[in-house]
Order: sequence, then C-alpha cells, then structure tokens
Amino acid sequence: MKGQTIAIIMGYGVPPDILKDGNYKSYLTVVAKTIADRLIHTIVLCGGRTNIHYPEKSEADEMRGLLCRIFDSISCVRAFIYLPISTTITSWENLEAAAKVADSQEASRAIVFCEKTRQSKVWLIAKACLPCEFEVQGIDFDAGRSPRKDLKQFAAIFMTVAEWLFPPLRRFSYRRQLRHIIRSSKK
Repeated sequence: MKGQTIAIIMGYGVPPDILKDGNYKSYLTVVAKTIADRLIHTIVLCGGRTNIHYPEKSEADEMRGLLCRIFDSISCVRAFIYLPISTTITSWENLEAAAKVADSQEASRAIVFCEKTRQSKVWLIAKACLPCEFEVQGIDFDAGRSPRKDLKQFAAIFMTVAEWLFPPLRRFSYRRQLRHIIRSSKK
C-alpha cells in the first residue's frame, strides 16, 4: 500500500521461552500498543538465529509469536502483515534488510523500535539505510542494565559512524556479534 507507515522491530536475543521472558514482554507490549494506536498494518521483525542452543529459533519468529498473543490480550482485532527478517544478526544487517522491505512496500514512513540505550546508534544506521522518513523509538528492554552497559552502547555510536564511513569495518562488528552470541549462549 503506497504511502503507508511500517513498523520495524529490532530483536535482542532468543530466550529459552519468549512467553516467559519479562524483558521481551514489556518491550513488545509497548511496541504493540504504539502499533495499534497508530493503525499500522505492516510489521517488519528483525533478528536471526542468535542462540546456539536453539538454532531453529530466530528473534523475528519468536517476536511474532509473542506479538500475536499481546495483540490478542489488548483486543486488537486488525489483521497484520508480518514480514520476518530471520537471517540477520547485526543492527546494520537488520536495517539494510528492513530498508529493502520498506522500499518493496512503498512505505513513506517507518517507526523503528529498539532498545533504549541503542537508540542513537539505530538512528544513525536508519539514516544511512532507510529509503523513507523514519522515527526511532527507544524502549527500555534490559532490566539488568548497568552504567557499564550504557557506556558500551555510547561507545558503539562511534563505531557505527566509522562503519558508515568505512563499510568494510562492518565485518568486524559481524564477527564480534558472533563471538557475543557464543559467549552469551554459554550462560
């Protein structure tokens, strides 16, 4: 539908059971209410297979299941078009793939939902990738946030700028993300 607004939702890991994950529940509840209030019909779910213990699960597919339940619980009876992007693991990959979807859907506007401490980084990447007007809504996701984690995300902004200027640097971020997936899957 030409001129439509689409929602782009960034994923943050694959928990053992997303239906019991408090972080995802609170994050996607805010997302669902915003989508329902703004009468958005097309939802792009971003995130690949990021847990080595659950290789069959992707962030995008897991979020879709939880979102369906949340929409039911808030009595949202509209039909949605879910477009999962299940092969990406970095923010650049997510938003580059989402940009292709936005272009194919002829979207005139996008709302990008992300974790609050990543909002500036996501905005920079969206500015580089998305073919339409956009806004980025940062939502608290991680109940276990710390000043150290916030500082790490602040430093990631500088890396994002470097990756924008020198795209080959993105492969280092990709490898770093793979290492992070392996480390966090061992916990």
